[in-house]
Amino acid sequence: MTKTYPTPTLEEWPAELAARFPLGTRVRASVDMGLGKLKDVTAVVIEHTPQNPRGECVIGEGPNGERPHWHSTFAKLQRVEAEIAPRPADTLAPEERVDLAALEGRIRAGWDHFVRVGEALLAIRDRRLYRAEHKTFGDYCEAVWGWSRQRAQQLIDAAATTQTLVSTVGVQPENERQARELKEAARIVEQLEPEMVVAVAGYLKTATGSDKPSTSQVRAAAEVAASIDAHGTVAHPDTGAEVPLHTLTGEQRAAALVENVTTGTYERLQRQQQHIQESLQANASTGRGGWTDWCMTYAQQHLTDDQELRIVVRRDEAGNPYAEAKVVDTGTHATVAFGDRAPYLKKAVLNLVEEVKG
Repeated sequence: MTKTYPTPTLEEWPAELAARFPLGTRVRASVDMGLGKLKDVTAVVIEHTPQNPRGECVIGEGPNGERPHWHSTFAKLQRVEAEIAPRPADTLAPEERVDLAALEGRIRAGWDHFVRVGEALLAIRDRRLYRAEHKTFGDYCEAVWGWSRQRAQQLIDAAATTQTLVSTVGVQPENERQARELKEAARIVEQLEPEMVVAVAGYLKTATGSDKPSTSQVRAAAEVAASIDAHGTVAHPDTGAEVPLHTLTGEQRAAALVENVTTGTYERLQRQQQHIQESLQANASTGRGGWTDWCMTYAQQHLTDDQELRIVVRRDEAGNPYAEAKVVDTGTHATVAFGDRAPYLKKAVLNLVEEVKG
């Protein structure tokens, strides 16, 4: 049950404020979130500032008025209601409140480390530690952190991708963006047999010559490993003769798998480089060199019946548009080649050109 009061005059404000809304009173208010966006919140009066000529009180969310805080002005008071009966809440146990505070502390302290932030958000979501003050995880993310649920999910996914790649093939994404780009590779790795995972890890550790393999190398190796037929034939690691994979055991089998992943990934990356070089040569010979012409020439000369060149336009976590260009196998949905995201179409295509060029 709620009770609505008329707006006091400016002269009445100090006395009326204290009488109607003593400290600790739970209130409902429409607050300004910036850019003219209003949001209805349930909060607690935590400070009176009647000396301010506008007449303000400070309100905050949470059982004790924890942040975020807002100033409810004289003009906005007409949209404030004082609760007569307390609103029922799904309360947290004392140990859950301790855990929530610790997890939120990790988020605040970990802005520069997306894995810690994503892990903390995942724990809060899965254990529903937001439930005392918020109906949904999305409401919690927006009210406490100013993020959409989609943005929080991106951080959770990036953390999960990093955990998968580090624990399986020993790859540590350098940043959140690379982790998001490796999400599909991580999904493939999770579905591989343990011996295939070992083969991918062996390739990435030795064949790339770097402790930080590129996104293309990780994705290509994972896709090549997934395409190996357990009932097919491979070159015997000692004799070089083609033999059924299932006939090999122990060290021979492991060596054969590593060799297949290494050779297959190298050939895939080489094909990407060859395709772009041939396309550039064709453009030079015909006098066509624009990025749109490159797309058409590449499709005509290099795409198979099961491949597509896609230019995808999406919005990032901040709502800004970006474009990505990629070559996709329509049968397996595997990405054959892709360029970094870009703020406009031409740059996206040029990034694909550079990627397959090597």
